[in-house]
Amino acid sequence: MKRMKMFVTIMLAVYMVSCEGDSSILSVDNDNIIDIEIEDTNSPRVIKENGSFSFGLRGKDYSGTTSEPVHFDTEQIVLAINLENHQSGRCVMTIKSNYNQVLFTKEITNNIIYSEALDLDDYPEQITFNFFDFTGTIKAAVAEED
Repeated sequence: MKRMKMFVTIMLAVYMVSCEGDSSILSVDNDNIIDIEIEDTNSPRVIKENGSFSFGLRGKDYSGTTSEPVHFDTEQIVLAINLENHQSGRCVMTIKSNYNQVLFTKEITNNIIYSEALDLDDYPEQITFNFFDFTGTIKAAVAEED
């Protein structure tokens, strides 16, 4: 039952993240998916709950770093990323352990809809997004896999 619930949650998250032209991000709160607006250009938006993390940015020639501590009780996570309206630049997403060990990294340079279930080597403790002259809208959601 938990696997089916997680599958439905992932599919709903991928669908909502991939909505073309939508300027909102997802937050998972008590197994409910909440749609939250990205309000300003070049102002990263982060929503954190125990076991979930959501990020959104509508960037215009944006360079900067957003690094957030997170709390996950498992090494098994699910990840969904959507980059749309990409015009220039790149983003590098990194997930690290408490010991600064890189558990996952992804460089994003084009429009993409990406989702993956990950079995990491340690508990995620930090998620970082590095932007380099980035113009586009990126949304990401990370949640514990039940």
